[in-house]
Amino acid sequence: LRLGARATSRDIAARVADGDRKPDAIICADGVWSASRGRIEGSATARFSGNIAWRFVVSSEDTPAFLNREHITAFMGPSAHLVAYPLRDVSGFNLVAIAAGANPGETWDGNADHSWQVAREKHFGGWNGALKRLFSKVSPAAWPLYEVGDGRWHNGADTIMIGDALHAMMPFSAQGAAMAIEDGFELAAFLAEMPAPTAFAAFEAHRRPRLERLKKRTGLNRFAYHARGPFRLGRDAVLAMRSPDSLVRELDWLYGYEAYGLQQA
Repeated sequence: LRLGARATSRDIAARVADGDRKPDAIICADGVWSASRGRIEGSATARFSGNIAWRFVVSSEDTPAFLNREHITAFMGPSAHLVAYPLRDVSGFNLVAIAAGANPGETWDGNADHSWQVAREKHFGGWNGALKRLFSKVSPAAWPLYEVGDGRWHNGADTIMIGDALHAMMPFSAQGAAMAIEDGFELAAFLAEMPAPTAFAAFEAHRRPRLERLKKRTGLNRFAYHARGPFRLGRDAVLAMRSPDSLVRELDWLYGYEAYGLQQA
């Protein structure tokens, strides 16, 4: 296991080679701003979605009492939404607020103070008073949300992408990490059965339909979460008529997925 061996897209194979023996497969799992994507001609590019995720952690004592300490809760407003994840180990919440914002560039730790102030006034100004008071006390991190479009997945020989390097999407289905884990598990299963070029083709044929379905669902959620005007009223009416169990069953294809490899075990 060789750690910390930096490589550009041009010299990956040479850097990870063992003497004269080059690797059979190079798996590019270096995220949405992948530096190794350039090894695959015709691969997609990452583009800014126009949205920012402002993230911050607060203690239970500093949060409104109506935040659920046992379950994840989503709050939806015109052109913005907030997700609250309870953190039992630290008795607090991880809060993620998503709305439109200016692109801070390819960074996870950009200065968010100005963009957050603008978002609070523009997108969260009409929200619940307790939440607005909480928003005024925090200094969140700003994560620019990038998306990767459709393109080639592999070079047909020895290099393939997985995870956000391949298919980064907006996080409206809470799916990003799960998709990357699925990619790694299923690609390993295919590589265990066949040589790399054949495994890459089989992996793509197997994964593409699922990812295309997920993109459609994520687009639907994006529209519903940030709905305005009559669409917002319609969304609220539909959600009011649906039971929690029915909503969960509707997403069983996403969160109850049984990966290739487990199916054969």
